[in-house]
Amino acid sequence: MILFSCSGNKEKQSESKQESIDVAKAFENKQELKLSQFATEVSYIKLETNPDCLIAMVGNLRLGKRYLVLSNGFQGKIFLFTRTGKFIKTIGSMGKGPGEYISISGLVVDDQEKYIFLTDNRQKRLIRYGLADGSAISVNLNNVLNIYGLVLVDSDVFVYVIPDMEKANPCSIIKFDQSLNITKSYMKIDDPIERIANMFGFIKYYKEQFWLSNPVLNSLDIYDSQFQLQKRITLLNRQNNEEFFDLAFSQNGLFVKLVGNILEDRKSTGEITKIYSVNLSGGILYLEQDQVPVYPLNPISQSNSIVDDLCGLNGFSRPGLCSEKGYFIHHLDINFLKEKIEKYRKDESRELDNIDPVLVSIIDKSGNEDNPIIRVIQSK
Repeated sequence: MILFSCSGNKEKQSESKQESIDVAKAFENKQELKLSQFATEVSYIKLETNPDCLIAMVGNLRLGKRYLVLSNGFQGKIFLFTRTGKFIKTIGSMGKGPGEYISISGLVVDDQEKYIFLTDNRQKRLIRYGLADGSAISVNLNNVLNIYGLVLVDSDVFVYVIPDMEKANPCSIIKFDQSLNITKSYMKIDDPIERIANMFGFIKYYKEQFWLSNPVLNSLDIYDSQFQLQKRITLLNRQNNEEFFDLAFSQNGLFVKLVGNILEDRKSTGEITKIYSVNLSGGILYLEQDQVPVYPLNPISQSNSIVDDLCGLNGFSRPGLCSEKGYFIHHLDINFLKEKIEKYRKDESRELDNIDPVLVSIIDKSGNEDNPIIRVIQSK
């Protein structure tokens, strides 16, 4: 089936540019990368902490001009904060009724910050919530096996799915208007092995191009606005069956986060190999146009991270999310930072002045059980 799929799509793939990333060589190409190479300034949002908005784990995170939206994990509540971190309210509710969700496979906010759009993979559902009035409308996605995620382009909502190949006209991209009416479908799938349900798929939109991961082909596929394939980047010599997991765009290149599936020999159960765990720290690579991929190296900890010379945290190990607006964004755990700063204060060989004094002040005023701090890094 795999050979047939490759030959059947040979003509279509030949029209697009083929590239590859040698994972083994990329991991050998270790270089020190500094945050100042990609960013101009850093700011912090201290999230309000009260019984109505306790956050155990940050899942989805979206930042607009007025609001900050985040979910408590990928199966928890959705919280709405102001741009300065003041809690406003929760959005929607969990459940199986109309306009309710069980899981969150994708979450975006429109540029006017009027609506939140959410995909629920468990219920195969697309939901739109009104930020001001709390309204909710939803539509079930029929003939869909899996939902990877969604992106907004102007007033259009693009949902990346795994179609049911036994149904008529299966397509991987479904376009909706903001009232959740289907307006068009793209990428009709003729071969069942071309797209198969996998939890590590994603869709991004950057500089008028759609970036989709294809777990079956271990590739990152780049499409134009009409979803014609422009480039396919495949992974070679994967050490731990690495797959594309996430992207973060910078001015001249992009950060690629890989996830590795670890295989274990379980002869006692009669199985030769079995995937028993997933390593979400499989690695982060930095790619520039026509350059060899770089494995960022922090010489202090010898870890896969970027030297944080702007904030003095010794490592920027998570590119997190990067919007088309031009920033990276991720969260910082209060307890982790308190422990780190305390070690600096006890170690005379280290200077606390190397850590951003604004961040130190925020941490000193925070309680151990406070909500995380959101760090916003303005990209060059």
